[in-house]
Amino acid sequence: MGYIRITGIFLIAFLAASIVMAALYLPQAVKDTENPTLKGLLHGTWAPGFEKSLNDALPVEDLSRDSWGEAEFSLFGQGRKGVVVGENGWLFTDEEFECPKEFSSRVSENLDYIVGAADRLQKQGIRVAVVLVPAKVRLYPEHLGAQVVPGCRTGIYAQTLAFMQKHNIQAVDLLTPMVSAGADKDGFFLHTDTHWSPAGAGFAAKIASEQVSGVEGDSKTYQTSEGADGVHEGDLLRYLPGVPDRDIKRDAMHAFTTEASLDSSESGADDAALALFGDDIPPIALVGTSYSANLKWHFLGFLKEYFEADILNMADEGRGPFTVMEKYLRSDALKNTPPKLVIWEIPERYMTSKPDIEAELKEDKEDNKEDNKEDGEAK
Repeated sequence: MGYIRITGIFLIAFLAASIVMAALYLPQAVKDTENPTLKGLLHGTWAPGFEKSLNDALPVEDLSRDSWGEAEFSLFGQGRKGVVVGENGWLFTDEEFECPKEFSSRVSENLDYIVGAADRLQKQGIRVAVVLVPAKVRLYPEHLGAQVVPGCRTGIYAQTLAFMQKHNIQAVDLLTPMVSAGADKDGFFLHTDTHWSPAGAGFAAKIASEQVSGVEGDSKTYQTSEGADGVHEGDLLRYLPGVPDRDIKRDAMHAFTTEASLDSSESGADDAALALFGDDIPPIALVGTSYSANLKWHFLGFLKEYFEADILNMADEGRGPFTVMEKYLRSDALKNTPPKLVIWEIPERYMTSKPDIEAELKEDKEDNKEDNKEDGEAK
């Protein structure tokens, strides 16, 4: 209560200072905001509207944003739209709490896309294994506090697994072994981020290698090394501006590197010859989202180690799993160097998304043209 009282005093002082400093701007901010009600004040619904008006009016936007962010968290235990605040510093994306009107049709359309994409690969003689990443809220209900996941989302993971099994698509169930991991479970996802941690990515790669048979041919030995400690600023902290580390502790995270062992490189001349003639093709391709594309989580490296094979990473940090797969299906990489196995990482929360695949692919194409143009001008 003492800390809340201090924060309340700080908020009043900040408002008083703002009035003195920006007397010409505050009346306009008040005018542009609905009159506060007791319910709006108690539930924190009035503050965001006034904050926006104040930010638009005041020339000290950053100070205003951070001050209101800290006050909103301290007084109401909540952040901006985009984050759901759990207990003990656990943050969750609000996407895992959404129930859109077309919920059922979205899930059905995405399931149908999975079947269609897998069929297109299988017709080329390529095996497909879907790694279904459970929602963070599903793995950690004990850290939700008073937050409640809506009933519409309770069956998504099981429904997706059952659908793929029915259509003979190999699916890696991560949820069951993750839940059964005991004390290690809390380390599988970052507290302040939507993504898994390197520990979670490594565990997922191990489980995938146990459930999915590898590729035929000479295996390569990879070794993963742990690097220096670091502190990770989670992507969910952007919705809690101004909230200090003492209130939401930042995640500690190690860096990892994976390299082929010397035993795999003894035939250096032969390997160089294969690469020269284009025959040294990675037998596995990884398709997925930022869970795979972001090298901080090191999912690619762990997969190489556990599958004992080189892997082509076709994941995209800026897109969902369905657009990324469609991009790969149309790519020269698939046409010219088809793998024996495609590992497709799909986060559960994307099963309720509604991707505009064609529009996103067009946007990516235009971005690539712009990047190539800038590279040409730089030269």
